[in-house]
Amino acid sequence: MRRSHRRRGKPSHGHATRSQLARSRPPPDGAGSPDRAAGRRDAASYAAVVPANVSLLFDRLLSFSLALPGAWEDHPWDDLVVKVGKKIFVFIGSEQHPTVSVKLPDSKEQALLLGCARPTGYGLGKAGWVTVSADGPECPPVDVLEDWIEESYRTIAPKKLIAELDAGSR
Repeated sequence: MRRSHRRRGKPSHGHATRSQLARSRPPPDGAGSPDRAAGRRDAASYAAVVPANVSLLFDRLLSFSLALPGAWEDHPWDDLVVKVGKKIFVFIGSEQHPTVSVKLPDSKEQALLLGCARPTGYGLGKAGWVTVSADGPECPPVDVLEDWIEESYRTIAPKKLIAELDAGSR
């Protein structure tokens, strides 16, 4: 068997990586629906894994994020993110590990004082990104998490969409 010299996860000469191929295959034995294959889960799968209050929190934060002008859901690394344009403004994590990662240029220091917050990994913390365990001890109320999501949105979104948000809140 010949070994490839290309780096893991990087496609070479237009070829798909193994993980890209695995994601494009249908579920084994026909299990799952197109919604599950696309990363969307039904209410029963939430309840089976996560306590009801965490699932409700997850749904509320996602709904709040998607209600912002120009926001849309994506699953680039099998995590749930919400983007405006092509840029991510919030990582919402997963049902098993409900976290919220947001860019907080104004509230970063305040957020990091909480026991449930830490700088986001992969070097994003240096750019002002903070990850909050939404079900952890000392977790802030949902209203504060929503304020942080909006702060992140205002940092990332184009001025036109921020003006639309401001006009809609009056």
